[in-house]
Amino acid sequence: MTISPGDSSGVTPDPTSRVVGSDDEAIFRIMANASPVLLWVAATDGLCTFFNQTWLDFTGRTMAEEYGVGWAENVHAEDFERCMTYYIEAFRERRRFEMEYRLRRHDGVYRWILDRGVPRIMPDGEFQGYIGSCVDITERRDREAALQAALEARDEFVSVAGHELGTPLTALRLQLENLTRWTGRAGATVSADDVRARLHSLQTEADRLGALLETLLDVSRVDAGTYPLRLDSVDLQALGQRVVKHLEGVALNAGCQLVWDSGESSERPILARRDSLRLERVLINLLSNAFKYGAGRPVRVHLSSDGEQVSLTVSDQGLGIPPDKLELIFERFERIDPEHKYGGLGLGLWLARRLMDDMGGQLTATSRPGEGSSFLLRLPAQLPPSGSL
Repeated sequence: MTISPGDSSGVTPDPTSRVVGSDDEAIFRIMANASPVLLWVAATDGLCTFFNQTWLDFTGRTMAEEYGVGWAENVHAEDFERCMTYYIEAFRERRRFEMEYRLRRHDGVYRWILDRGVPRIMPDGEFQGYIGSCVDITERRDREAALQAALEARDEFVSVAGHELGTPLTALRLQLENLTRWTGRAGATVSADDVRARLHSLQTEADRLGALLETLLDVSRVDAGTYPLRLDSVDLQALGQRVVKHLEGVALNAGCQLVWDSGESSERPILARRDSLRLERVLINLLSNAFKYGAGRPVRVHLSSDGEQVSLTVSDQGLGIPPDKLELIFERFERIDPEHKYGGLGLGLWLARRLMDDMGGQLTATSRPGEGSSFLLRLPAQLPPSGSL
């Protein structure tokens, strides 16, 4: 048997003649039309002879349009062949079936449908076709897709986090083992410079491990909604200078000259009513990113205000960002380098933007591949107290 849309063997029968013919069928039709699910009935030749009012309301079509295989005209083109093949095979074998496909709704939107069909077998064993029910499972499939994406993101996160945390931890262990063997060797002479060099190496790995753990904790707090927002009057001038001074050693290790520039406003406070701890975290993340991708080249931090908006820009002269990734880099686990040569969790920029969004600020990026990147923070300014200038 071959079924195709619009095929009714050249005959256009009365759409109701094969359904309504007895009191039982009349009762069935009343019950079917009152059902909240989409119902259909097919005869022994596989052609559909009845659709309840819920189905007709869903598709926005008449019984005559749906009759036979007219209903299949609304099946998504990508699902049609699979759907019809499975449907025909079930009819031939006279078995229950269940399938999912996309069906066009009256507004033109395709919705995922779960269609279940069962054979109609009379008490004497006579096969009289099928009766089926359909439910809209679009929301369920969306939830399943979101869950699957979350599971994949979790697996990727565990893999990346395990690798990134394991690297400094392994280095720490090796350095400690070497230091232990070195100092325990008979007759070994240990100079103060040697000790300082090895301790510096240990401190570097410990700082790296601490930064990764701090990022993980911050992400966990943001996701759980336990990262409190504490608004206060923040002097961006003092905050920026404090962060820059704090990261001077990190910049030195990366071979970057770290430049703080607040221009003509260097002698006066630039205020914003925001969360100072969050702003520090954002600036630290942006500078750490600049040191990573712009290693060996200058990194500049520029602060300015026009009286209404405060702008803080972190610029590097490093790898740069392809145009198609300027927004993607703010997503979880996204990295600028496709081969992950630079390490990291791929969470720093995502976290920075989330923190800025929570404070009512903006974080955007501009870049030219091979020439560096600039990240711009914008916040509403707060007027200084009267007489303070």
